[in-house]
Amino acid sequence: MKNEFIWGVATAATQIEGAPNQDGKTETIWDVMSKDGAFISDSHQVDTADDSYNKFNEDLELMKELGVGAYRFSLNWARIIKDGDGEINQKGLDYYSKLVDDLLDANIEPYITLFHWDLPYELYKKGGWLNRDITKAFKRYVEVVVDAIGHKVNHFITFNEPQCILGARLGGTIPEAKYSARDRNTMVHNLLLCHGEAVKVLRKCKNIKIGYAPCNDARIPLTSSKEDIEAARQSYFDVRRGDLSGVSVFSDPIIFGNYPKKYYEVNRIEDLPDIKEGDLELISQPIDFYCQNIYQGLYVKSDGNGGYKIVKPNKNAVYTLMNWVVSPESLYWGPKFLYERYKLPFYITENGCSVTDIITEDKKVHDSPRCEYIKQYIYQFKKAIDDGVDGRGYFCWSLLDNLEWFEGYKKRFGLVYVDFETYERIPKDSFYFYKNLIKK
Repeated sequence: MKNEFIWGVATAATQIEGAPNQDGKTETIWDVMSKDGAFISDSHQVDTADDSYNKFNEDLELMKELGVGAYRFSLNWARIIKDGDGEINQKGLDYYSKLVDDLLDANIEPYITLFHWDLPYELYKKGGWLNRDITKAFKRYVEVVVDAIGHKVNHFITFNEPQCILGARLGGTIPEAKYSARDRNTMVHNLLLCHGEAVKVLRKCKNIKIGYAPCNDARIPLTSSKEDIEAARQSYFDVRRGDLSGVSVFSDPIIFGNYPKKYYEVNRIEDLPDIKEGDLELISQPIDFYCQNIYQGLYVKSDGNGGYKIVKPNKNAVYTLMNWVVSPESLYWGPKFLYERYKLPFYITENGCSVTDIITEDKKVHDSPRCEYIKQYIYQFKKAIDDGVDGRGYFCWSLLDNLEWFEGYKKRFGLVYVDFETYERIPKDSFYFYKNLIKK
């Protein structure tokens, strides 16, 4: 890797902070949705998490021991602006300001994600992403953040995994809600408008570099033939009616200034969002770097007619506890295809795995499968960089075991084991493996 390459770890506010009512924080959709015990597996609640809001000093010491150069974390909108569009909550703002100061004092670069799924509940009640006025609320939120800490944070990421936010299941919506095709396309458009407004605000600080972090399963050509490689590339950026998981619908408007041509072809005219004059110009404000969260890949081959076919993994495939296939080549082909298309400095902002972690009597966690996973995936990312991808950094997901959204606390991704009853932190073998890897 290049000398300036950034090694980091990542977390998200709702998944680690806890303290749902502390210091003036108001409710998010996740706070509300988990209350009845039916929404998250085993009736787990989001309000406990890792209590990192009160234990960040411990987490910082772990990062210092780990030796990372950067920490990617998200801000909770409802902790900074009451109900998303109400009064500024100074205590919440002060908390994040001190967190940034503590990171900088430790020579750890903060990479801040402005939105990682925790929509203020009162904004949801006003229509959420369906209401174009959310752009005004988001712009104000970003202005407050920039005024407070923009002068000392050099890297901001506007949105994490927008495909999940608007999937009518994760992050930005209530699962029981029913959305038409036009509703879903409108939510995409309004989110992209929020991104554009955020970029304009962030640009007021000349020190800030701006990124964006969508997701999708990478595409891996089944063979090295030109036909299979082209089929995999085509599949990665394809647009299919009713499918909001793809890369191009969420990224082409930002980087190229318009939705992909096929987006207009597969959607009926009446299902398209109301694209007003100036919208696409706002959405396509230039960004400085492009990110992707990649955990697995889908294998693709040519169908022999200029198209593609998704191929099931073979019988020897290995899966994580999330039932995601272990496919290290996804960190070669994903970055390669994305960099070829978007030509921006590139970061892996999430990569990691959930495996069975057993704590021994002497409080050790021997998670060799996670160590091997990290090793193999990073090898493939290095290979992509050696082959021309302008890779700038890798963020391991995650520093801590945490709330894995619908899975609750059952699926552990952390380099650090967390006892969810006592909040004790115990570094796993993978923690020390990653530490040694960073040193090389």
